[in-house]
Amino acid sequence: MLFGSDENPARMLGDSWLYREGRWTRLETSTAPEPRAEAAAAYDPKAKRLILFGGYKLNDGAIERLEDTWEFKNGKWKRLSASGPPRGNGAAMAFDPSKEAIVLFGGPTTQTDRGPGTGKTWILRNDRWVALNTAAPPNIFNSAMATGLGPNGVVRFGGWTGDRRIDETWVLRDGGWMRIGGRGPSARNHSAMVFDAANERLVLFGGHDGEHIFGDLWTFDSRVWTLISDSFRPKRLDNGH
Repeated sequence: MLFGSDENPARMLGDSWLYREGRWTRLETSTAPEPRAEAAAAYDPKAKRLILFGGYKLNDGAIERLEDTWEFKNGKWKRLSASGPPRGNGAAMAFDPSKEAIVLFGGPTTQTDRGPGTGKTWILRNDRWVALNTAAPPNIFNSAMATGLGPNGVVRFGGWTGDRRIDETWVLRDGGWMRIGGRGPSARNHSAMVFDAANERLVLFGGHDGEHIFGDLWTFDSRVWTLISDSFRPKRLDNGH
């Protein structure tokens, strides 16, 4: 399932697409979220639905962050609770099997709001967001997050602090967020990470460090990162974010 993004810095998209059996099909729906970019989205296998939150749109050329939450199920979009996390784009979202619910973390960040305890965690229960009462790590923007393994409810890697990219790996457990040490992918944001259920591992691909675009492929088995393949790193063209 794919929704929206920006075709160019001046035009946002609000179309919905489904990938099935090797081909993309555009979905026509009577109701849908308004066009936007950098929304957070994750699939909830328990409820068999996709959840989408926030993002940003352009209002007379200025960025306007959004705070709406939507469900996509049975071919239809439905707006859920309007209350919950503050307006934001670049948050990370994933399904936590230990909590049997969608978890959201982080969002817009600046150098001044990066300090300890600034990263807020939210959980979606009964179609309402509830702030998770847990020790908060530093806030992060545009990190990669996916369903975890074993005691790790979700795993989060990298992101942007408002000042620099990071190479930190964090896991959410019953006791809260915990940072995992050891070598892994280099500092970056805008990576893609998914849970590979067939091989019981997480797979991370790409991202950028502000200067170069990455095409490397990594796996994470709940404790250790392993590089599967590397690639040439072309110069990144500035797109404004």
